[in-house]
Amino acid sequence: MKKEDKTTYIPELLERLKAFHEEAGNYTERLKNIQPGKESERKQIEKAYQDFEKIYIDTINILADAIDARSKYTSGHSSRVRHYVEMMGKKLNLEEDKIKTHCLAATLHDIGRIGINNAIWEKPGGLTKEEYETVKGYPDESADMLASITLLKSVSNIVRHHRENYDGTGYPDHLKGESIPLGARILSVVDAFDAMISERPYRDRIDPEVAIEELKNKKGTQFDPAIVDTFISIWQKMYG
Repeated sequence: MKKEDKTTYIPELLERLKAFHEEAGNYTERLKNIQPGKESERKQIEKAYQDFEKIYIDTINILADAIDARSKYTSGHSSRVRHYVEMMGKKLNLEEDKIKTHCLAATLHDIGRIGINNAIWEKPGGLTKEEYETVKGYPDESADMLASITLLKSVSNIVRHHRENYDGTGYPDHLKGESIPLGARILSVVDAFDAMISERPYRDRIDPEVAIEELKNKKGTQFDPAIVDTFISIWQKMYG
């Protein structure tokens, strides 16, 4: 039996996410208009909204899975990165809403890749200057796509800046230090780590201990030192 091509659902899923904003507004309006003493009605609407939220998150996860499925080298990448980001948020004692936002950003951080020829991502050798410039544009593409979906505007800034470097040499805006959003600094570390320990068309997977050393070596240049230290403490507790 031919394997189902998940990528064919990407346009439909994007449109569905855009439609969720209107549905969310309907629930908000219904809650505002409940008359005093109608607690059973309020609970019914709140339960319906919780179900709606679950469908919304499930749709986002399905979309991320479809994007990852475009290449065998990225299968499962977004879900792993989301898991790391969630653990980081808890370790840093962030508020639950902020953790949720960071997790959404992690799940959808590669959405802009759908606009780039897959041959570039799967190229076994080095990229040409033109190809590299194309790849550098994907955080902006991702952020623009997310900003067009009202319910996801809060995550677009994190996604836009997750390729910034702590010393200001990254892209797209050459932000430096703590001017880079916290969510982007977290995403930068865990995204790079998962990429290193995964197989790529131009190299074999890197041993996690070697990848940890690479994170340490790039503290203060590519990565926020405090974020690297926090991630390493989590990793060593899990696997050390």
